[in-house]
Amino acid sequence: MPTEEEYRFAKTAVARKFCTKEQIEHCLSVRKDLKAKGETLPPFHEILVREKFLTPPQVEIIQSIAAGEGAKDPASASDTSDSAAAQGTVIGGYEILKKIDKGAMGTVYKARQISMDRIVAFKILSKKLSRDMEFVKRFEREARATAKLSHPNIILGIDVGEADGRRFFVMEYVDGKTVQELLKRGGAMDEKRALGIVLQISRALDHAHRHHLVHRDVKPENIMVTRDGSAKLCDLGLAKLTNTDSSQTEAGKSLGTPNYISPEQARGETSVDIRSDIYSLGASLYHMVVGQVPFTGSPAVVMTKHIHEELPDPKNINAELMDDTCWLIRKMMAKEAKDRHQTPRDLILDLEKLIEGERISPEPSGRASGAEKDGTASLEKNKKVRRRTRRLGTRRFRF
Repeated sequence: MPTEEEYRFAKTAVARKFCTKEQIEHCLSVRKDLKAKGETLPPFHEILVREKFLTPPQVEIIQSIAAGEGAKDPASASDTSDSAAAQGTVIGGYEILKKIDKGAMGTVYKARQISMDRIVAFKILSKKLSRDMEFVKRFEREARATAKLSHPNIILGIDVGEADGRRFFVMEYVDGKTVQELLKRGGAMDEKRALGIVLQISRALDHAHRHHLVHRDVKPENIMVTRDGSAKLCDLGLAKLTNTDSSQTEAGKSLGTPNYISPEQARGETSVDIRSDIYSLGASLYHMVVGQVPFTGSPAVVMTKHIHEELPDPKNINAELMDDTCWLIRKMMAKEAKDRHQTPRDLILDLEKLIEGERISPEPSGRASGAEKDGTASLEKNKKVRRRTRRLGTRRFRF
């Protein structure tokens, strides 16, 4: 019999159209056969992956969705409400002031660090996740990875610890709104404002890249905008050290959000690098200037579209967009990583030029066609075409 957690996983997978009821039943039969043979039973989701009904990224997303739905289920309340802390409670030297947010991972509070008398964001891991030692290791890596990064566009990691059986992570407190909240409130952003935010986050990614870190989950929800307009990248808990052995990060190798996930993450590739973050930032920029995500549908359908479907022209939705902004988005969201900006520094240079009013696209109109829509055209080829055109133009002038 499947456990309650496995049942919720299977129910979510079918409801969100990641797989069919028949495929679930097939895997239950496979596990029954393994049990009859006296073999060690792997987790149910591993059988689904082994039978090629799901990919590892899809498993991660289903688990996240199922955990969130479980939090709404009174039967599982003991596992999700245990991260609650009353106002005035002191945990590990931090006084809880008020709850900010709650998710499947745990609860985030506004708190006061008593020793330094400063306001911080205090994340308490849920009891259920605290019992998962593999997750705890990943959680602790989050703290160590974030603590390495000191940059004005990255939310600073301050402390990690355990007190009274509760594991916690302390971060810089930011008084502002996420880009996701801003989009929900006001729809598509002003183009120049959106480009300015993306430029700041590109600088954050550049700093992370220099420390061999990949965020893996860049999205509007993970971009904070302060009252003075500063943008800060948050939730580096899904970051992966790019210079570590892949076996150390296998458990969390693909945690991207479907609406902004890169094709390589959607395919479950292990060799994900900073170019995946550039794709996700491009998808976020698309949402910011258009007012809707690039692809719609069930999570499984959206992931497939990120892999195979041509990007809808943002100008068809927002005709006021600059041609070069559309070209930039297409380049950032090229299906193949080799056709995107190769580093955040490359992206920063294009953004700075664009914001200053300089042309960045190789096409005179700023539009690309065919393979060029995917950022695959060679810049050198375009330069040769322009040089040949200039020579022909000179020849006509002489006649």
